[in-house]
Amino acid sequence: MTIDIISPIGMPPAGYTTTDIITTTMPIAQFWPAEPQFQAGMTLFRLNRSKGSGEYLDLLEHYGFNIGMPVEVAFLADNFPTDTFANTYGESFLQKATDVVSQASGEISQMMGAQNASEAVKNMANALKKSKSTIGQGIGGAVDTAHSAMGDIFSALAPEGTMRGSAKQTMNQMLAGARIDFPQVWKNSGFSPSYTMTVRLYNPNPASLESTEKYIIGPIVALMLLGIPRTQDGSTYNWPFLHQIKAPGIFNLDPAFISNITVVKGGDQQSIAWNQRLGVVDVRIDIGSLYNSMMAGMDDDPFRPNVQQYIDGMKEEFEVFSGTFYGEPDGANSTNPTLASAETVTGQTIEPVDTESAAPSRVSSDSQNLYAALAARNSSEAGGLA
Repeated sequence: MTIDIISPIGMPPAGYTTTDIITTTMPIAQFWPAEPQFQAGMTLFRLNRSKGSGEYLDLLEHYGFNIGMPVEVAFLADNFPTDTFANTYGESFLQKATDVVSQASGEISQMMGAQNASEAVKNMANALKKSKSTIGQGIGGAVDTAHSAMGDIFSALAPEGTMRGSAKQTMNQMLAGARIDFPQVWKNSGFSPSYTMTVRLYNPNPASLESTEKYIIGPIVALMLLGIPRTQDGSTYNWPFLHQIKAPGIFNLDPAFISNITVVKGGDQQSIAWNQRLGVVDVRIDIGSLYNSMMAGMDDDPFRPNVQQYIDGMKEEFEVFSGTFYGEPDGANSTNPTLASAETVTGQTIEPVDTESAAPSRVSSDSQNLYAALAARNSSEAGGLA
């Protein structure tokens, strides 16, 4: 026997005045589990929703639960979806090619007080020729001869007033440590959707195992199966389901994946009943896109993020939910509602809570008797001292 999970998962219990507010304000996301299917072309594969949804429902039934497709999740708007579009620019190959002069060469030109390589070589030759060392004077003469020959070669190859002459002057300055600042060029673009949703599960009756299974255990299992690896033999595991995930009017990720699922038992309020069954559970889900970029063009690929898909996602709207959340009390829509007991709640079967008898004590009767005896003895001893 399987237990049907109420969808959307995460809707709080309905009350006399809150039902309409709940249905019109809580954002709802839809998950379609899918399997990758190879496709010739640059996209490599496409998502097969039919196969993935079938395997997902089989797994969920194996654990004793059932839910309709798509899996609809009502989440708290504490971290609303954020899209980041980034462009990266960097230096071109021309910038790298012109940065050929070492740091030492530029520093030597500065110490020589030279603005170009010819002037730096000439100053170095003059300094060496003034040296008292015979070797220094000889090196200075050789450098001076090389400088004159280099000047003759430059003049022959690149006469002044020509384009080559201008290039010679630029190269002369670059050899002395001068730099050219070329404009940066585009390197890459990125698309980073940051979507984190918190799904809050409520248990209206922690004393009831049926209620706990239906409103806590079942929804947790349904959400876990969306993002945990699967096994075929019980020892090895492979990839979890991929998804198409959309919140009509807010976002549409196709293809998408779940990067993280965090289950906070008791929630931020630490809501745990006296019998240690959970009253509230917060499930935080992080999702992302399989692609790192979004494209714009006249011929958009419908199987990857593009501007048209982005626009269509914001045009959609979610149909107002017409079911019941944990059941609606009788008289919820009347002007003078009649308070409902647990037996009159419709849309679910919950064992009524016995409010006449106290909850069973977590302290044994022997411990209670021992405490009473010690308290009586302390009281009598205090009276004797008085």
